[in-house]
Amino acid sequence: MGKRCHVKNCQTGHTVDGITVSDYSVFRVPQNPITREKWISFLKLHGSGRTNRKNLHVCERHFPEKYVEKEYKCIDSDGNPLLERKFLKVRLAYGAVPIYPAQQEVNVVPGKSTVDSSLLKDVTNTANMDDEEHPEIIAKDVNESMEELMICTSSDESIEEEIIDEPNQVFYRHNEILFYEVFSEASTLQLPDKSWGIHRVETPRKTICVTQMERMPSEKEAPLVAVKQIVFYENLNFNTYIYDRSIPIPKANPKTTRDMESLIAYFHAIKVCRGGPPVAMYKGIVLRCAYKDKINRWRHNLCPLKTHGENMCKYCVKVYRNADACIFFKTKGHIPRSHLLPSTKKTIAILRKLKRSQIQTLYRNQVKLSQINEMLTVLYRREMS
Repeated sequence: MGKRCHVKNCQTGHTVDGITVSDYSVFRVPQNPITREKWISFLKLHGSGRTNRKNLHVCERHFPEKYVEKEYKCIDSDGNPLLERKFLKVRLAYGAVPIYPAQQEVNVVPGKSTVDSSLLKDVTNTANMDDEEHPEIIAKDVNESMEELMICTSSDESIEEEIIDEPNQVFYRHNEILFYEVFSEASTLQLPDKSWGIHRVETPRKTICVTQMERMPSEKEAPLVAVKQIVFYENLNFNTYIYDRSIPIPKANPKTTRDMESLIAYFHAIKVCRGGPPVAMYKGIVLRCAYKDKINRWRHNLCPLKTHGENMCKYCVKVYRNADACIFFKTKGHIPRSHLLPSTKKTIAILRKLKRSQIQTLYRNQVKLSQINEMLTVLYRREMS
C-alpha cells in the first residue's frame, strides 16, 4: 500500500472509484522537533485526527511552490542559467511547513456547471420570493448563498491569505519576513567590530553569512582566514562555525534584529584557542596527536576550539612538549619507538634471544681458539730448543 496524505479531504494516495491518486509527491513528518511540532499543529487543524501515529505524511499540494524543489538550477551573476537538472525525486526545502488545507474537490463534467446544484437551487428559490413581502430575508439568503459559491470557487491566493493569518503560522511567516528584510538590506545589523562582515548568498539556497575575518599571524601578505561564522537560513535557523568546524552554542532562534545582534555579540565574545606551536618553528617533524590548521599551526586532535577565557586549551599545551620531544630524539639520533603488534613484539624477543646465544657461542669459540694458540706456541718453543 502506498503512502497517503493525512490532511482531511485530501485524496492523494487514496483510492477514488478504483483509481489511486498518485500525481503528487508525499513527504513524511520530519524528525526535527521544532519543525515536527509545526507539522503536527497543522495536522491537528486540518488533519484526519490521527496525530499520534509514527508515520504521518503530507503531500506537496499543501506547501508553497517555492519550498517544493523539482529541479536544480545554477545561474550566473547576470541571472542566466548555467545548469538545469531535474531531480529523480521531488525534494522539500529544509524547514518547510505546510500551510494550505485540502481544497474542496469539484467534479468537472463537460457541459455541466462545476457548482453544486443544491446551491443554485437555493439561489433561484430565494430570487423567486416576493420582493415586497420579505426584502430582508431575500438579501440575507442571497448573501449566504453567494458566500458558499465563493468558497467553492476560491483561488489559491485567497486560501493563502486566509491560512497565513492563522495563529500557528504567524511565527513562521514572521521569521521569513525578518530574514528577507535583512537579506534585502532593508534592515541593517550592527556588528561588534570591523573584522565582521555580512555576505548574502542567492544559490542554491538563500542564506545570510556573518563572518569574522583575520589575517594569518607572522605573515605580512597572508590571505584572510574565516575565524568565526554564523549562517542564517530562511526560517532563521542558524549554524555556528569556528575555523570551518561546527560549534553549537546554547542560543534560541532570533525573533528580531536585536536578537540577531545579541547572538552575534555572544559569539564574538567566545575565546578561541590559538593552537599549538607554529609549523615553521618545528620543521621536519611528524606529530600523530595533532594536525596543521588553517593558520599553519599545530593543533591537537582533541582541541575544542573554544576556551573558558584562556588563550590556549590544555590539549594544545601538550603539543609543545611532544614537539620538543621529537626534536630531542631527532638531534640525539634516536628514533621514537612506534606501536607494534603483539606478534611482532614476540618475534623481536625471539630474535634478541637468538642473538645473545650466538654471541655467547662466539665468545666461547674465541676462548678455545686462544688456548689452542698458546699450546701451539709452547710446542713450537720446545722443538726449537
